[in-house]
Amino acid sequence: MTKILSVVLLNIVLAPLCFAGSEQIPINQTITLIQAYDTFVFIHFTPGYPISQGCTEAYSRGQLVIDTSNDLGRNMYSAALSAATAQKTVGFGVLGCHIERPKAYRIDIKFEN
Repeated sequence: MTKILSVVLLNIVLAPLCFAGSEQIPINQTITLIQAYDTFVFIHFTPGYPISQGCTEAYSRGQLVIDTSNDLGRNMYSAALSAATAQKTVGFGVLGCHIERPKAYRIDIKFEN
């Protein structure tokens, strides 16, 4: 009985950490810095938004990463560059972590300010 109770309690505590849901960063963010590397891009934005994906705390507000090793990531990077150049506000969908930062799976660009 003790073993079963221990397993159940462990699952209750760890399940939210393993299966965190996606989050929406509001569309009022301004891109302040883009750092492009071989297969990923760091996006810095302001005013920032707390993200609870379990990533390193120092990077959980005002930064995210786009994995550019696939077409989706390359398209999001292109959209982020366009938004930054046009000085449009953006929002992001994030899910999980990559290189200790929240990982974007979607970018939203607001065209009317």
